[in-house]
Amino acid sequence: MKTRDSVLRELAEPRTGDGFVSGEELAARCGISRQAVWKAVNVLRAHGARVDAVTNRGYHLAGTGNMLSQESVAALVPSGVGAHVKVYGSIDSTNAEAGRLCAETSDVRKLNGTVIIAEQQTAGRGRLGRPFFSPPGSGLYLSIIYAPEKGISSPAVLTASAAVAVCRALKSVYGADASIKWVNDVFLRGKKVCGILAEGVTNFETGRIDSAVVGIGINILPGSFPPELADVAGGG
Repeated sequence: MKTRDSVLRELAEPRTGDGFVSGEELAARCGISRQAVWKAVNVLRAHGARVDAVTNRGYHLAGTGNMLSQESVAALVPSGVGAHVKVYGSIDSTNAEAGRLCAETSDVRKLNGTVIIAEQQTAGRGRLGRPFFSPPGSGLYLSIIYAPEKGISSPAVLTASAAVAVCRALKSVYGADASIKWVNDVFLRGKKVCGILAEGVTNFETGRIDSAVVGIGINILPGSFPPELADVAGGG
């Protein structure tokens, strides 16, 4: 976990009634120096978080703004959904992290509904192993672990369902009328704004797909795409 994310987590879970955490306590809880705490706070502020600093009291998280955090995302999840949210500033691939979580557990069904979200992917990938451009500050990159009790009877529906959900979300949030290029791409104004990658895990004893990871990458803001993507990729 990045120093920034560690400090954010500790600020979001203060152990005092007034919500303040001293620099000394933050340093001890994160295992870093006071100087590193100060730098991390400045990074958080640069990313839109509102962190107050008061002499002899310490730091107080007043809000995360548009910054992704586990707390801000979890607050948007409807009650009863049962999703477990994990947020990273940067990660190699949300699908890869979801796969690692599944491989480390003895019962993947306990991970059903887990959502891994990142502001940046350093090794994002799409279908056929193609790289997926995932720079910081311009997109939303997430993976969902789907592991129902009775396995997955219609795996082909997962990608299509995710594409429909993305189109509905873009319409709800931005009023944008996106379209699906069957079966895993979403287009807006003639350019690709979203790619979807669903990967399943088959039980060799039963031949059944017990779980799947559905990865979704959305270009939220227009960015500086590599030359090979400039003509086909777009943002909101």
